[in-house]
Amino acid sequence: MRTEDDLRDALATLERHAPAAVAVLPAALRGRRGHGLRAPQAIRLLAGITTAAALAGVVTALTLPGATGSHLPNGRVATAPAQAASSLRAKLLAAFSAASGQIVYEDSTTTVSTTGTPMTTQKWYYPWQASPGQQVRSRQLILGGDGTPVQDVEDIYTMPAPGSIPAGLPPAVQRKLPVTQQAAGVVAAIGEIIDVEYGTRTWSDQKDHLLLDNDPASPQVVMFDIENEHWAVVGTTELDGHEALELAWTDADSSSYLWVDASTYLPLREQDTFWSGPAGQVVTTTSSTSYELLAPTAANLALLTPPIPAGFRQTATQVLPYGGPGLG
Repeated sequence: MRTEDDLRDALATLERHAPAAVAVLPAALRGRRGHGLRAPQAIRLLAGITTAAALAGVVTALTLPGATGSHLPNGRVATAPAQAASSLRAKLLAAFSAASGQIVYEDSTTTVSTTGTPMTTQKWYYPWQASPGQQVRSRQLILGGDGTPVQDVEDIYTMPAPGSIPAGLPPAVQRKLPVTQQAAGVVAAIGEIIDVEYGTRTWSDQKDHLLLDNDPASPQVVMFDIENEHWAVVGTTELDGHEALELAWTDADSSSYLWVDASTYLPLREQDTFWSGPAGQVVTTTSSTSYELLAPTAANLALLTPPIPAGFRQTATQVLPYGGPGLG
């Protein structure tokens, strides 16, 4: 069983791989709004140890392409007409349900104030809104600042019941994942992980792995926010040719904006900002995600599988760059 000392040692080693992400990690593990782990990107705790996928994924750059409204994310071009939150919530949930069988493609970028180093994460989830018992496939492709792949990971698992924790979870991990966090849309499950590491030119396929996804823009977390967050419509704007409603909610250490199509009520973009650290040393992390729904055609479903480049060596467990330990 992995211990807390193992975790500290692993993070110290991984710091050479993604120092900015390590700086942000304490805030990510601390939680957000008291009900969930809300890191800027997915963080997988594999038997108690954080993977390089999450660490590299935290260090990405902010991009808001195609917006014509001014001053995004708060760039409202007009004050939205008053709408009862319950009525709008019902329309949003109905739209989400109608599109639940689609593939959602997320193009996410994040910036960390201490480095400003840009990276980009592309993610695919299928189905977009999975019910308990359904098989879920998700893929996360992390790109470096120069646009080249860093890591490509596919997770395959059965969607657990909301708030459930996999049996046999190591105590060190269980302490970081109380049921209140699970209920916030965070998904923890045992499943298959296919990991392609470009830094070491290796890949692995592990069948029974602990997977944790607390990406604030993931389908389950977005659904939780729509159902439970104390948000308000704060304006309207235009994004990529779509008239959009702007929803917002703010807490002491974070703020979030979600733009939805004013006609279809489907998501167009989300932006999350997190603050962590003591006074005078506050680190700001801002993550922006654009959404696109894709029909589950054979061609689109093929996007869920990371390609294995020629010459990459298969290993039993993940092999990290720069001599980092395999964390399988």
